[in-house]
Amino acid sequence: MSFAKRLTAVVLSALLLFTAPALASDNKALQQSNSAYIFSQITDFVMDFYNFDITKDELLSRTIQNLLNTNPKALDDFTRALLNSLDEYSQFYTPEEWEAFQNQLEGVFGGIGVQISTHGNDVTVISVVSYSPAQKAGIKSGDRIIEVNGESVIGIDHNAVSQKIKGDIGTTVQIKVMRDGQALSFDIVRAEIKNPTVAYKVVAPGVGYIQLKTFNSSTVEEFNSALSALDSKGVKKIILDLRYNPGGYMEVAVDIAKKLVPAGKIVTASYKHEDKKESYSSNLSKPKYELLVLVNEYTASAAEILSSAIQESKAGKLIGERTYGKAVIQQTFPLYSGPDGTRWCKITVGTYLTRGGNQINKIGIVPDYSIRNRTVKYDDVEKEKMVYSQKYALGDAGKGILAAKQRLSVLGYDVGDADERFTEEMQTAVAQFQADYKLFPYGVLDLNTQILLENVACEKDVVLDEQMDTALELFGVKTNGNTLE
Repeated sequence: MSFAKRLTAVVLSALLLFTAPALASDNKALQQSNSAYIFSQITDFVMDFYNFDITKDELLSRTIQNLLNTNPKALDDFTRALLNSLDEYSQFYTPEEWEAFQNQLEGVFGGIGVQISTHGNDVTVISVVSYSPAQKAGIKSGDRIIEVNGESVIGIDHNAVSQKIKGDIGTTVQIKVMRDGQALSFDIVRAEIKNPTVAYKVVAPGVGYIQLKTFNSSTVEEFNSALSALDSKGVKKIILDLRYNPGGYMEVAVDIAKKLVPAGKIVTASYKHEDKKESYSSNLSKPKYELLVLVNEYTASAAEILSSAIQESKAGKLIGERTYGKAVIQQTFPLYSGPDGTRWCKITVGTYLTRGGNQINKIGIVPDYSIRNRTVKYDDVEKEKMVYSQKYALGDAGKGILAAKQRLSVLGYDVGDADERFTEEMQTAVAQFQADYKLFPYGVLDLNTQILLENVACEKDVVLDEQMDTALELFGVKTNGNTLE
């Protein structure tokens, strides 16, 4: 039987599940569908009154074949419905959806390396990635983008402009900007732009912090670089932040676990066929680091594999809230091709057990220290006072910069290290704040920006990161109890 015929048979079988008289399906959305109910009643009506012999299976088979013959595009809809009926993780992808999914999973896209934001009717460049095509071409922070490929983008939201700038790697995009009253045009070849998945820093002598945002093909390399950098600074204790990490590739989580947990099993994966079972193990004789792991209800999938391996191997303690509870494995497959490309699917193919043989699906992992962060009103009593007599720009230093960094951090901006230096990260944060609050986003901490920053911060509800505070205190680092997330 050809693949197309087999797929049609699968589609027919799926439709039989949710067009039976009683709509005997566990999917509540299908059970509550008025259209499905009406179609079921029509099917019963035809079976009761049609003169010639026909089974319900034959009736539904003819219906679907007739519909597909007259409307071939309906195959995408049927296949999507089939996969969506399985579980919340199985999914169908058109060629465009597949490309977007791959880019999201890999954190990779074709672009020029700029961060942009809307300012009035203008889309302004907030920052330019170092060594990016945009920087090499001469794009600068503060440039106002007025055209993309000859099309005016004045008055268009920056998200829409971003989509116009992005494209296939190796293709050229023409950008026209206004700078100091002069229009400048740039032909820029798009390159691979990656969103980093690992962030790290030294938070105290001998204590490092590593945040893993997801697990994709570049994460292991980024993680190894983070470890090397922390090793060079004498770090022996690591706070590993897996909060809001939705998972990713299981193999990547396993590779990272091999560097952190002692010898023994990491995870066991089981699949539909009993003879297919895979066990992943660590050969590490002695862990190099003391570990504390931050988790919450959004720590899921591969992040739970790493968390459970650390907890159950006694390599470290978990701090935070019960994790999401996703212990099922998906795999992607090509399905069929159309004139516009190949359709793909992601389907649940297996489950996994933790190092200790525990089933955590829809259960999650209970941390060793159950702590929920609190939301409070911002209090600047213990913060550096703002300095309104001076403006600061890239390369400057001073206590006013530290004061601004503290407030920008409260508001969720990444300012880099909490010190008195005006770095590139600080410049980007200031420009983004200015764009968000309708000031000209040129990345200079001027008087108006400082006044607005203080006012906005004072009105802000902030999160006391007591999970991070607990980790620091367990590692012997004194805190004032108001580390901010």
